Amino acid sequence: MIKNLRAYPYFDSLGGNAITIRAFTDKGSYSASVPLKNDLKKTLKIFSSIRPNFIGLDEGDLQGLDAFLQELILGEKPLSLAISFAIARSRTGDNLWKLGTEKDFPFPLANIISNKDMQEFFIIPYRAKNPQEAAKTCLEVYNAALEELKKSKNLIGRTPNGSWFCNLDLTRTLEFLSSLAGDWDLKIGVDFSGQGLWNGKAYNLGSKKLDPEKYLDFIEEISYTHRIYYLEDPFHKEDFESFSGLSEKLKKRLVIGDELYQSNRERLGKGLGLKSGNGILITPAQAGTLSGVFNLSRLAIKGKFFPVISQNIRETGDSWLSDLSILCSAPLLKIGLSGSERLGKLNRLTELWQEIPDARMAGLP
Repeated sequence: MIKNLRAYPYFDSLGGNAITIRAFTDKGSYSASVPLKNDLKKTLKIFSSIRPNFIGLDEGDLQGLDAFLQELILGEKPLSLAISFAIARSRTGDNLWKLGTEKDFPFPLANIISNKDMQEFFIIPYRAKNPQEAAKTCLEVYNAALEELKKSKNLIGRTPNGSWFCNLDLTRTLEFLSSLAGDWDLKIGVDFSGQGLWNGKAYNLGSKKLDPEKYLDFIEEISYTHRIYYLEDPFHKEDFESFSGLSEKLKKRLVIGDELYQSNRERLGKGLGLKSGNGILITPAQAGTLSGVFNLSRLAIKGKFFPVISQNIRETGDSWLSDLSILCSAPLLKIGLSGSERLGKLNRLTELWQEIPDARMAGLP
């Protein structure tokens, strides 16, 4: 039984507002922290108004509690997410992975480089035999990339996500990342952020303006040339057809929708019907509750899509994202490599590897 809920203001990785919710039950007290998008005072006021509704409820009915949360907190998804995870932890003794029977561990989709043309470039240590080996490889590449960019005088700084921001253009960035991937035997990925490239008629790539057909050909060409395995948001958020066309052309690669699906069940349903890509990026703060994330991942898997669990640009030191990725059978966890708030999530995977019987690394296409 839920005896009490309390809220505490926190700071996120960029010094912005975050909130921690602590749930007090018969089994003890358990908390969850989530970065906030809205004003802290407004969030705390909403929390105070809804808190009495949960006193005395059964923490074991997670689906019912999450449905109740969504009714009470329209538009305040970070708050509902923190409440949802705090209550769920009280049921599992701080081990959210115990809510399911999954044993597959995700590979890091590690954010390494960014430039002015594309939002993010990733590596995937797909040959790693366990989470510790995967994290170690990612950190070695991350540090090697720093040294190479400094040596070539192409380093500008570090982004809020923790990637190295460079002044290389798209082709040179892909050549650089491909070289690193070859040295460490990795797969590479790109977040194209197609919505930001789209002007309503064409895609802007520096001085180039490509119509949708030529742009699709361009994406296909560079995917083969540079062996891009993971392609996130190559097109704008309403272009379900191009996602479908590209995934048909690029077999055994991941064509993932982020802004296309917005962690939304209805949009995913449409994409499944049209075969728009073969995966969905799930950002928990968009889904709003643990049940929302889990149900979305189940829908994706049922439709033979791959669910990818993602960090926020702003993060806290809480490690529930790691447990969630296992619970949702996500083959990839999108994560940065700077700061304890991100590395702590990789450390949590290493810890869980020792705790979960018959653990195994996830399968990739």
